[in-house]
Amino acid sequence: MSKVLTQEEIIAKAVAEALAKQEEKTALRLQEQERQFELKQKQKLENKISLGCTVVEKSIIQGKPIIDKDTKQQKEVNGEPAFYPDKYTAKLSFRGGEIETPINKDNFELLDIGLDYLALGRLGEVKEFGASVIKPIFTQFIKI
Repeated sequence: MSKVLTQEEIIAKAVAEALAKQEEKTALRLQEQERQFELKQKQKLENKISLGCTVVEKSIIQGKPIIDKDTKQQKEVNGEPAFYPDKYTAKLSFRGGEIETPINKDNFELLDIGLDYLALGRLGEVKEFGASVIKPIFTQFIKI
């Protein structure tokens, strides 16, 4: 036998169900806000750069000879003259300007002049003519 509910009991039950649904929705909204806040905090502390660009020019800067400070002679390794490693740069064009940036040898060989790439990297300290400057350091190029 089912019990017949009074009108007050029906209203109380409906109100309780509505409150439970409202509390569930509020809890879900609160969870989403917390997730968004954590994401914003993480993004605030991240050091990431992405740049849509076209490769305009690539260049190799030959490594200079390594000179011994005492003898003022070029050092030798296994009978061969020693040189500092070559440096590789790429000039990238993007909407609003151009930038010349150091890249590694693998990326230098990967990039083709005139093609579009999504350059990914970070801001970092780069030595320029003996001075330290903050510049983008791109570590990955995705052809687009």
